Amino acid sequence: MCTDERKTFAGMLQTLNGFRPGTLEGRYVIVCTRPGREWRVAQLSTREGAPLDYVGGQIFGSVGAAQQAVAELQAVRRVA
Repeated sequence: MCTDERKTFAGMLQTLNGFRPGTLEGRYVIVCTRPGREWRVAQLSTREGAPLDYVGGQIFGSVGAAQQAVAELQAVRRVA
């Protein structure tokens, strides 16, 4: 990655993090795997070049269903 790409990536990560300090590792993201048809939930890693870690084998038919799954995962994580 060149310097400009790193700056852009860092800015994107800051936006994903909601401008909060701290690491993004373990944060949940929703990935569209088939445009308009299929979404999956994954977790981020801070290791450069590491692939997304998809959570379970679930495939969702709507972004709303994937968002609900993320909310449930976050609720479980807060309790643990």
